[in-house]
Amino acid sequence: MNRFNLTFRGEIKPGRNPRKVKAAFASLFGLDDPARVEPFFSGETVILRRNLDRKEAGDYYHKLDVMGLRSELVRVKVPAPTPAAPPNGATRALSRAEREAAAEEAAAWQRAQEEKRRQREQEARARRRAEQEALQQQQEKEAAARALAEQERRRRERAEAEARRKAEAEARQKAEEAARRKAERQRLQRERAEAEARRKAAQEQRRREQAEAEARRRAEQERQRRQRAEEAARQRAEQEEKKRRQAEAAAKKKAEREAQKRKEAEASARRRAEERARQQAEREAKKRREAEAAELAARQRAEEKARREALAREEAAQLAAMEEQPIRRAAQHFATPRKQTPRPAGRVSRLVGTVKAENGRSRDRTYARSAATPGAPNLYRLKPFRNHSGVRERARFAQLRQRKSLQLAAVACLLLAALGWIYDHQPLPPAISGPGALAVSDAGRLLIALPDRLLEHDRAGVPMGEMRLGPEGILDGAESLLLAGADQLLLTTPGGLQQCSLEAETCQPLASVNAGALARDPLSGDLLVVSPAAGALLRLDSAGNTLASVELPLPAYPGLVLQDGLLYMNSPGRPAISVFRYEREALGKQLDEILLLPPTALARGLDRVRAFLWADPAWWVLLQDQAETSSGLYRFDNQWNFTAEVTLPAGIHPTSLLRWGNRVLAPDPHSLAIPRFNLQGQAEAPLRSPSLVGQAENRQRWLSLARWGAKLLAVALVAVLVGALADAWLQGQRQRVYRGVNSRGALPLENMTEGLHWLRPASPAQHGQARYTLAWSAVAALALAGAYLADASALQLAGLLLLLIAPLLTLSLMQRARGGHLGINRDQLLLVDHRQLYHHGRGAQLQFRGDFVMVEDVVLFLGNRWLPRFEGTAAVRKLARAGTPVSRTTLLVKLLQARHPLARITGLGFILCAAGVLLLFG
Repeated sequence: MNRFNLTFRGEIKPGRNPRKVKAAFASLFGLDDPARVEPFFSGETVILRRNLDRKEAGDYYHKLDVMGLRSELVRVKVPAPTPAAPPNGATRALSRAEREAAAEEAAAWQRAQEEKRRQREQEARARRRAEQEALQQQQEKEAAARALAEQERRRRERAEAEARRKAEAEARQKAEEAARRKAERQRLQRERAEAEARRKAAQEQRRREQAEAEARRRAEQERQRRQRAEEAARQRAEQEEKKRRQAEAAAKKKAEREAQKRKEAEASARRRAEERARQQAEREAKKRREAEAAELAARQRAEEKARREALAREEAAQLAAMEEQPIRRAAQHFATPRKQTPRPAGRVSRLVGTVKAENGRSRDRTYARSAATPGAPNLYRLKPFRNHSGVRERARFAQLRQRKSLQLAAVACLLLAALGWIYDHQPLPPAISGPGALAVSDAGRLLIALPDRLLEHDRAGVPMGEMRLGPEGILDGAESLLLAGADQLLLTTPGGLQQCSLEAETCQPLASVNAGALARDPLSGDLLVVSPAAGALLRLDSAGNTLASVELPLPAYPGLVLQDGLLYMNSPGRPAISVFRYEREALGKQLDEILLLPPTALARGLDRVRAFLWADPAWWVLLQDQAETSSGLYRFDNQWNFTAEVTLPAGIHPTSLLRWGNRVLAPDPHSLAIPRFNLQGQAEAPLRSPSLVGQAENRQRWLSLARWGAKLLAVALVAVLVGALADAWLQGQRQRVYRGVNSRGALPLENMTEGLHWLRPASPAQHGQARYTLAWSAVAALALAGAYLADASALQLAGLLLLLIAPLLTLSLMQRARGGHLGINRDQLLLVDHRQLYHHGRGAQLQFRGDFVMVEDVVLFLGNRWLPRFEGTAAVRKLARAGTPVSRTTLLVKLLQARHPLARITGLGFILCAAGVLLLFG
C-alpha cells in the first residue's frame, strides 16, 4: 500500500487574504500561538504529515487547496531487500585482488547497512509519531463512541423505565378507574353543594363589599368636602394676608408718591419760574419777528394784488375779444348774401353748444368742423387743462404717498424675513416616499409606521385601520418597532425607548436609552438593546431597568437576532456575523464570528452587513457597499454556507428585512411597493398597501399646495416690496418735478380756431408692421416647437409662451392705442392727449424729450419708425426744440401722471415678462 508525506513551502494562492488563510491553517493543525504559524510560511519545505494513506493524504490536500494554500504529496519509497552477508568461512583461497574487492564490497555493504539502519530509525520514529497520532485519534473516536453508547444506553434505560411506568400507570388506571368514577360522582355532588354555598357566600360578600364601598365613598366625599372647606379657608386667609400686604405696600407707595410729588412741585415751581422768564423773552422776540413778517406780508399782498389785477384785466380783455369775435363773424356772415344751395348730408355738421362765461351769462357757440379734415378732433369733447388745487398740491401729496410706500416696503420686508425664518426653523415635513419602520406579530398582523400614524394590516396585507399614538409626534423619527404582545408595542426614538398600548393608543417612556436595535428574550421577557450612543449592548427587564451591559464595537446599522439560544449581530467593518451569549452573567461574550463571502458580493464590493434574519430553513443577509449605493440579498443554510442569491427588483435598495408569516419582506424607504419573497427565495408580487399609497398621495398633494402657497406668498411679498420701493422712488421724483412749479390753465379754443392746422395721422401699414409681426410669430412658433420637442413641462411652455407673446402683444396694443391730436397755429402748438385733455403753448412753455412733447400734464407722442403717429412732424419737432428739454425721469413722471397708453402697455408687457420668467425658471 502506498504511503505519502504532506509537504508545504508556504505558498498562498493569488487573491486570497493572507491573514484569513493563516488563521484557517492554524485552526486546521491546532496551532494556538501565532508565533508558531509564521515559520511554516518562511518559504522552506516543511513536512506537515508523514506516512499518510491515500485517503487521509487526499483529505488534507483538499482542505489546504480550499483554504488557498499550495501543498504537495510525496510518495514514500519502500526500501529494496538487503542482500545476505557473505559467509565468514570461504572454502577456497582468494587472491589478493579478490580479497581487496571483497573488502571493498564488504565496506560498501556495511555503509549501505548503516544508511538503511538510519532510514529505518527515521521511519520508525515517523511510524511512532503516526501511531501516536492514530492512537490519539482512535482514543478520541473511542471516547466519542463510548459517549454515544452511554447516551444510547441511557436512552434505552429511560425508554424501559418509561415503558414500566406506562405499564404500572395502566394497571393503576384500570384499578382506580372504578373508584375514580364513584369518587367523581361524589365529587360532583360535593362540588355542586360547594358551588351553591360559594354562590351564596359570594352574593353575601358582594353585598358587604358594596356596603363597604358605599361607606368608603361617603367617607371620601366627606373628606373631600372637609378638604375643600379647609382649602377655601386657607385661600381666604391668604387673600386677606395678601390684601393686608398690598394695603401696607400701597400706603408706603402713597407716602413715597406724596414725597415725590412735593419734590416735583418744588422742581416744577422752579421750572415754571424759569419758563415764564424764557417765555417772556421769546414773546418779545416773537413780537419783533411778527412785526417784520407782517410788514413783509403786507408788501407781498400788495404786489400779489397788483399782479392779480393786471392778470384779471388781461383775461377780461382776451375774453371780451373772444366774445366779440363770434359776433363779428356772425354779422359778417349775415351781411353777405349767399345763394342757398342744397348741401349733401353728412359732409358738413354744425355743433351747437352752450358755454358758460365767467360772468355767469350763457352764450351760444357754433363750431363747424369738416368731417373730411383728417386728424381734427371733436372740439366739443375737448377739456382744457385747469390749474386746480390738486395740481398745486401734487408735491405735498407725493411726499405723503412716498412715506406710505416706504412704510409698506418696511412691512413687506419684515413679512419676508418672518417667512424666511419660518421656512428655516419650521420646515415642511418630508414627503412619504416609502414605509417607515415595520413590525409583525405572531398572528401575522403587520404594522407600518408613518411620521404621524400607524397603518394596520391583516395577514393578507388588507388595511384594517390606522392609529395615532400619543403624545403627538412620537412616531416621527421612530427607527424600529417590536411587538411585545397582542397590545404592547416597543419603539425606538431619538428620545429613548417607548412602550405603547395599541388599544389605548398611548405611549410611555420605558428607558432613556438611544436604541439602535431591539430583541426580546421569549423566556424571560427581557429586552436586549444596542445603544450606539453608549457603544454598548444592554439587557433590560420589562420595567426598563438595566440588568447588565457590556461595551462592544458596533456597526453603523446594528441588527440583533435570537436563534437557538445564541445572539447574532452584524460585525462592524466587514461582512461577518458575530455570535454572542446573551445571559445576564455572560452578556456580550463572543463565541464565534462567521465570515460571509458570496462570490458575487465580493465582485461587487459588498462588504457590509446591513440586515439579516432567520427564516427557516435559511439565513437571509442583506449586504451593502461602503457608499450605500449598491446592495444584494443572499441566502445561507443553517451552517452559514452560501446557497443562492435572491434577485432584487430593479431600482430597489432595501434597508431592512422582515419575516411575515411564510414570506420575507425587504422594504425600501424610497419605494411604496414592498418587495415580497417566499421562503425559497423566489420573488412574488410586491406588497402595495392602499392606505400607505393614499397617505403618500395626500402628503404629496398637501406639500405641493404648501410649497406653491409659500412661493406665491413670497413672490407676492417681493412684488409688494419692489412695487413699494419703486413707488417711493417715483413719488420722490414726482415731488422733485412738481415742487415750486406754477402751472397755468388752458385758454378757450375760440381764439385758436382760425389758422389752426391739424396734423394727419400716419398709417402703420406704410412702415411694414405686418411683416415684423409675421416674422416674430414665426420665431415664437419655432421656439415653442423646440421646447415641446425638448420635453419641457407645461409650466415651462406657459412661461415661454408669455415671454414670446409679451413683445408681440405690447407692440399690437401700442399700435391700436389712441394717439391724440396735434395742431399748429403759426408758432403755437395745440396738444390733445388720449383723455381729450388739451393745452397749448409756444417757446419756453413747451417741453420735449426724444419723440415726446408736452405742456404741463398733456403729453403727446410724435411717433417713430416703429410706432408712427403723425405725418409731417418736422415742423412740430423744430417748434418743440425751441422749448425746454426735460430728463428721462421727468418724462416718466409725466407719462405716469397722464396715464399715457404707452406707459400702461409697457407696464403690462413687463408684468407678462416677469410672469413668464417665474413660470420658466420657478
